[in-house]
Amino acid sequence: MIICPLCLQEIRPPAGFFVYCREHKGGTAPVSYTGDRNYLDLLRCGHGSACNEPQDLWAGVFLAHQGCSVKNPFWDGTKVDARPDRHKFESKGGTLLPVVDPEIELLEDLATQFANVPEMWFPLTLFRAVNESEKYGRLVMLAGPKQVGKSIVSMMAMNPDSYRVQQLAQYQPQPYVSLQSSGNVGQRESFLAGLYAISRLREREPAVAQVAPTGKEEVHIRAIFFANNQRTPYQRITHVGAQMRDLVFNPETRDVSGQIHPTVAFFDFAGERFSHLKTHEIEERARKMHVVAVVMEAPHLSRFGREPGPDTVDQPDSVSRAVKRLKIIPPNVRGCLIVTKVDLATVPSADGGKQRVPDRDMRGYMERLKDAEGHKLDSDARDLLRGWLDIRITPEEQLATLLQGRRDVPVFFIETHNLEGNVLGANGQVPQSIGLQRFLLWTLGWLPRR
Repeated sequence: MIICPLCLQEIRPPAGFFVYCREHKGGTAPVSYTGDRNYLDLLRCGHGSACNEPQDLWAGVFLAHQGCSVKNPFWDGTKVDARPDRHKFESKGGTLLPVVDPEIELLEDLATQFANVPEMWFPLTLFRAVNESEKYGRLVMLAGPKQVGKSIVSMMAMNPDSYRVQQLAQYQPQPYVSLQSSGNVGQRESFLAGLYAISRLREREPAVAQVAPTGKEEVHIRAIFFANNQRTPYQRITHVGAQMRDLVFNPETRDVSGQIHPTVAFFDFAGERFSHLKTHEIEERARKMHVVAVVMEAPHLSRFGREPGPDTVDQPDSVSRAVKRLKIIPPNVRGCLIVTKVDLATVPSADGGKQRVPDRDMRGYMERLKDAEGHKLDSDARDLLRGWLDIRITPEEQLATLLQGRRDVPVFFIETHNLEGNVLGANGQVPQSIGLQRFLLWTLGWLPRR
């Protein structure tokens, strides 16, 4: 069975994929799927691993699924129009902001040869993660209600400053973004706004980088391609202004066989979509993932001042939703619980006054989490969370019981500093996430063995 990594649908004959190599180009006709088990070989470039496993994501092979529901953001209904004057989006203040990014350069390049192909292009390594082996990457579903921080988690994973531990510090994260929407209205604007935020993080100019919440009918796909800097057959050209120059291929070290640069692809479903989907529909999507990360926020716990109330679409209770989502993780899919906004978790001050202060145990754990890699951090996170749960409150009692019985579901605390609303960088400070890198190490299977 062959699956498209964007729409997650099974490919059935005679549908297939358009194939394009940045260096060697290729034909314009799609490679139809016949059910042949050697079909995957037809989607690779025949000039060797330098194209199929590139050090630079944008120098490799790209595919487009014929008939995919995920469309190219520059598709105008009749053709792909990726001219430079369409590389801008309107900010909240009404200013037209230009977006400079290698992904836009790719789509502009492809528009000259595939103007009549409306489907979105994606890197070969993402396809291989779904259809060949997990060594090429992992697909991660972010499951949780709106405003819980799913978009911030996936966006901050694309920030190079998020990585400090040795296993990740040696990699250069290269982002890829796509967007599934029920229509073309606003799709290009949303796509460009997301790329703009990523480019500002990359240039360490966060004060103007905004992360728009996922629209009600949208699925944001944000993937990080990890290129190993320690064994590079390429030479990097330095930045020139705001432009990111391509990595240059070094012909003297052409053979890079055996170097795998994995991808982590986040599927950020709108919280409203989870509210409307039936249980079996959620399970069907989850079965096509490698990881389901259930997301809840710490301030929704009673310990931090949240009053128990009804769980509604407009006022969702992320604790109650987390219990429901954790219960339906498919057997063959790894699951975890992410607790966000822990920097906003406060308790009454010791003097009994009205002032609220950060939770002391939480702050101690987060300080140890910054650079540590030990397995005791896993049990400490679980113990901390279970210690906060009030068994007199039904959702928290249910979560405590579930965590007791599911020792295979790890708990990760994540906080992001220098956020102001949806702006990635308060007061001009570079945003920093703590706890995110440990979640990514677990996702990739790179945590040290016990």
